Amino acid sequence: MRLFPSVMTLAVCIVIIALFSTAIHAQDAEPPPEEPPLEEPAPEPEPEPEPQPLYDANLVDIFPKQITIGDSQLNLYVENTGNRPLKNLVAFVTGDGISTYDVIPIEELQPDQRSYIIVRINARHRGLVELTVRILDDTFERRIVVRDEEADSQEQQQKEEEERKRNRLATAGSLLANLTEEYDAVEEFYYLRKNQGYDISGIDLRDAKGYLREAQASYAKSDVEQTEASLVLLQSELSDLNTLLENSQKPTRTFGDWIKDNSTFVITVGYVLGIIISLFTIIELVKKNKQALREELAQQPRARSPHARLPIRSHASSGQKRKPKRSIRNRYRRPPKRPIPSARIRSRSAPRRTAESSLSKKYKMNRVQPTYRYTVQPADDG
Repeated sequence: MRLFPSVMTLAVCIVIIALFSTAIHAQDAEPPPEEPPLEEPAPEPEPEPEPQPLYDANLVDIFPKQITIGDSQLNLYVENTGNRPLKNLVAFVTGDGISTYDVIPIEELQPDQRSYIIVRINARHRGLVELTVRILDDTFERRIVVRDEEADSQEQQQKEEEERKRNRLATAGSLLANLTEEYDAVEEFYYLRKNQGYDISGIDLRDAKGYLREAQASYAKSDVEQTEASLVLLQSELSDLNTLLENSQKPTRTFGDWIKDNSTFVITVGYVLGIIISLFTIIELVKKNKQALREELAQQPRARSPHARLPIRSHASSGQKRKPKRSIRNRYRRPPKRPIPSARIRSRSAPRRTAESSLSKKYKMNRVQPTYRYTVQPADDG
């Protein structure tokens, strides 16, 4: 009886251990299923608040982008950006030279709906115009181009005319360059013919040079008409000059032509020869006058000098010795110098006296000296 409770206690322990080990193995092999969460009851929806009324519009676009001067129609593409419908929606357009005189509104425009407002305007100025469009309380800025068909047509014609003028001017410039080179060649050929002795008296380059200068001046001023006219005249003149120069011939030159061509040289030689002949003539006249004067002086009787001695007898007849003649050296001995008074007052009627020392040696030597004549008379016999 005492052994039975111990066995029962042991058996219970074994059973508890076995159950505990089985539970551990089962937990390791497969997790236990989760229990679904408890669902919370959905809240009741609250009523949405009513939005505030909004009246607004937006200008999406404007048509057309270009108009002409005068009355025109603009189509304003408008969108309702509010939350209330818009009724009798109008717009006002202003700008430089722009005035609105009629508007066709939109009768009703629902939210997020688009439509057109038709505006009739009058434009007075051409060019790019800034438009101010007012819809409700909003203002929008847009740009359009106002054109003047008549003025645009004139401008287009003017541009075309300027383009044609530039083309004509360029053509005239190339022709002017060619004719300038041709003129230089003609001028060189002209002087070549002239130096070679060809008869080019009837050929003149002044007209061609004048046409060339006029063409250059008008081309510098961009005067196409005058440039073309001058070039036509220049081209014709150069053609004629070429023909004349090619047909020119050398003339038969005579002595008179040579004198005419070298008139300056002939006149210079004539002057020189005239001077030489005049000098020889003067020299011959002086010689002849000098010879005639000598002959005339030789034919005139010599006046007796007051210093001449009286005639003496011949030495041969008287038996006396002849006195020696006075030597030429003593005869032409220079007289002693006399002192020249430093200051001598003479009257105007008195003849001018030349100082002895102021006379040249040549004059003193050539001065006539008194001669002494000796006459020989025969001696008396008694």
